[in-house]
Amino acid sequence: MSDKLEKDLKEMFDEIPEPEGRRDRAMFVAGVATRRPPPLWRRALVPATAIFVVLFALSIGSLNASPGQTLYPLRKALSPVVGQPVEVVDRVIRRAEVSLERAEELLDDNEDFSGAEARTEETIAQLGEANGLLRELSGEAREEREDEITDLNEDAFDLLEDIEKERTDAAEDAREESGSDD
Repeated sequence: MSDKLEKDLKEMFDEIPEPEGRRDRAMFVAGVATRRPPPLWRRALVPATAIFVVLFALSIGSLNASPGQTLYPLRKALSPVVGQPVEVVDRVIRRAEVSLERAEELLDDNEDFSGAEARTEETIAQLGEANGLLRELSGEAREEREDEITDLNEDAFDLLEDIEKERTDAAEDAREESGSDD
């Protein structure tokens, strides 16, 4: 079998014409030599774009980094551009305030107990984040934010108690209604 295969291969390769040598080689080299490489700006554009996209994504990702997280050193490096730690803490506290107000609205307007509870838990998480950021502050600025966070935390826990109380009251009312229908 191998002799037949060897014979077939030799016949197949014998049919390929041999190049004329120097002339063919010279024409190939001349053709390759006329092809110019792309301009330098085009060769540099792709890597520069990739680097820009990666740096942009990292900078966006580091905006909310807290101490101890991987992107936190980048956030500290970008803080002159992004804002001072006081501004960052204030922003997180404002988000928590808005979240707590929304939870109160859900409870008062819609009696949406689970939605209000979820919003309140979100508020508590945001206050925890703000509390973690307090390490970057010192002096009077730290004390003011700490008091504000403590007050909001107390309001959030009070709201959780109110939610539970209203949920219990609503369940009792529903039981009384169903009991009086019988």
